[in-house]
Amino acid sequence: MDEIPASLAIAQAAKETGWGTSRFALEGNALFGQWTWSEAGIKPASADSSSTHKVMRFNELKLSVRAYQRNLNTHSSYKDFRTVRAVLRDNKKKLNSLMLADYLDKYAETGDEYIKILKKIIKQNNLQDFDDSNLMPSSLQLKSLIELSSLHPIYFPAVNKESFQEFITNYKKNYKHVFLYVYQKHDIPILSI
Repeated sequence: MDEIPASLAIAQAAKETGWGTSRFALEGNALFGQWTWSEAGIKPASADSSSTHKVMRFNELKLSVRAYQRNLNTHSSYKDFRTVRAVLRDNKKKLNSLMLADYLDKYAETGDEYIKILKKIIKQNNLQDFDDSNLMPSSLQLKSLIELSSLHPIYFPAVNKESFQEFITNYKKNYKHVFLYVYQKHDIPILSI
């Protein structure tokens, strides 16, 4: 499976889940709003009675990410996305999430409006800063990380999303070589380094 820029994946997950607050994310680990017609999915509350689709349910978040990656890398609706990504690669250019977002108009029923929203999320939250991140370090990097740190949590009760974003931005500037893991616990964002 080929790479999806982290900024694009984060923006889509944020949009599809209402920043992680949707029923689909909370009950079914569904980060990307992918549809299914099987019994295992979650029926949207707003769906009309004749609608048979559901939103896929996953046992783990990483399975939702894998399904999303497989979807963008194989579904015919995203052929142009893959073509542009290949051209960028062939020309030794960095994958550009703002450019690639232009080819996701079929991802949502709102089409071009969906693209505008994704680009706005990417820009306003400086998500392209994450495109060069190594989320899965090599075994040697992981060994040295374990020796340096044993995942010490930093509790940051954010008053709002903006103050938390400011904290993350400043932290990344000062500690570029430290991996961050952000999660929620009782509505308090927690960083593990």
